[in-house]
Amino acid sequence: FDEMLALDYEKITFGIKHAYQAIDILAMDILIITDGFLKKMGPNFRKELHKKVLKLNDNQGCQKVLSSKHVTGEKVDKMGGIVGILKFKIDLEYHEENHINDVYLDIPEVDEKDDNFMEEDFLKDDLD
Repeated sequence: FDEMLALDYEKITFGIKHAYQAIDILAMDILIITDGFLKKMGPNFRKELHKKVLKLNDNQGCQKVLSSKHVTGEKVDKMGGIVGILKFKIDLEYHEENHINDVYLDIPEVDEKDDNFMEEDFLKDDLD
């Protein structure tokens, strides 16, 4: 991860907004999320994120949930708790400035902290 960050910074996204945008335009390769980030989010947010992860998986991407106690997890937490590695370089700021894909950026409000969160709940298949 550190090597990718140092060598190919333009293929890294930071934050939920750019992660969602990259998934929607099929640019996301690997979505890295910490368990600490997920624990801060309520069930509505996690449900929306789960839909994005399913879309990512359908398009040959993958997600990794890291422990916030792991060295890399600590680094990702310092970057906001959610980081993406892109398949190719794309200017997400340009897309944002020009309102490209705005329809996909309906990011739900963060719910109250959910102390009963289990990582398995996030990763299980969507049965709805």
